[in-house]
Amino acid sequence: MEHPEQKPTESQELKKEVTPESFTAVDGGEYFLNPRTNYYNELGKIIYTHIPEPAEGYTRLWRGSRAEEVGHNTIVTNSLIGIALPFMYHYNGVMTYVDVPTEEYMQHVQKGAVAPDAEFLLPDNYKDDFKIVDKSIYQDFEENYPDMLIQIENKRE
Repeated sequence: MEHPEQKPTESQELKKEVTPESFTAVDGGEYFLNPRTNYYNELGKIIYTHIPEPAEGYTRLWRGSRAEEVGHNTIVTNSLIGIALPFMYHYNGVMTYVDVPTEEYMQHVQKGAVAPDAEFLLPDNYKDDFKIVDKSIYQDFEENYPDMLIQIENKRE
């Protein structure tokens, strides 16, 4: 236990310095600020500004897919930054989205070893509703920042 009159040790000071601050990302999620989440957030901002917003009464869900899975796999997330984009890059795949009635989507939330209230298994009738995010809208960003671990300017609003 630390006493008020004691100064923190050098390692305690170091821990304070490297502990990342959290931020609210473009998808509304809370994330630790580090180069990778910053990269995904900046990429997410580009995606959000180039695709139409969901219609009123609908919630957008995302999937970072292997190209051949589009229209076949209906496991989705409401976390573009923390789940969908990392999977897209892991698969070297594509980003897809589907808009679901807001009053309905929580009926499909997954439980267990998943991110709480962030992963959903939609019924098969949604398979044809997935849209692919055109890679050309963020291709310049990827070319300018080919290494997602480099520090990029954080332009949080």
